[in-house]
Amino acid sequence: MISADLTVAQLARQFRGAATVLYQHQLDLRDDGNQTLAEIAEDKAINLQEFLYTLQKQLSKHQSDERWQSASDAEIIQHIQTHFHSGHRQLLPELIHLARRVETVHKEHRDCPLGLAQQMHNFQVDIEQHTQKEELVLFPMLLNGHKQPARQPIEVMQQEHASHDQSIDKIYELTNSLCLPQDACNTWQNLYVGLYKFLSEFKEHMHLENNILFPRAEAGAAEVNHG
Repeated sequence: MISADLTVAQLARQFRGAATVLYQHQLDLRDDGNQTLAEIAEDKAINLQEFLYTLQKQLSKHQSDERWQSASDAEIIQHIQTHFHSGHRQLLPELIHLARRVETVHKEHRDCPLGLAQQMHNFQVDIEQHTQKEELVLFPMLLNGHKQPARQPIEVMQQEHASHDQSIDKIYELTNSLCLPQDACNTWQNLYVGLYKFLSEFKEHMHLENNILFPRAEAGAAEVNHG
């Protein structure tokens, strides 16, 4: 974990990819190397804990991307199926159940996410159809090296990802960006914690496909065309 007393230079030495993340925050070793992260946050008048959390998240994403860039298609696909597809199938029914309970018990509350259970159910149907297309059509094509025929199903998957983004936006809208009211019961709290986990993993799932797996397949198809 990143600590507030680390200097910018120490962060760059200890964490792979830190230089890229620091650049995104307009920090560099020459001018800022001796400052601690706490001092940087104070100078920029930003919340220290939020700054550390953002840095940690960006570093984790950068390191994850590096890992998957060097992984084989088979390793990426296995990870998607065992971690994301299976995870979504396990988590979504429980979230829908919790949403229905919250809507039933707190329907008079001004912050109640009315319509969330139905939105999640519709999303579940879309996701299941989407994952089945990947598991039965697209992934077998990629694993068998059929990059050129895979271009059309990849385009369909990308279009569906755009639709998924709209569904996610609707969930944030219904839940006030997952902000809990002060009097939220345990069920309501568990719902939003679970939603945060699900949405974070789903966005990571789409990122892995959109920005690593699919471009690799499209590049392979282009090589075939020029071969």
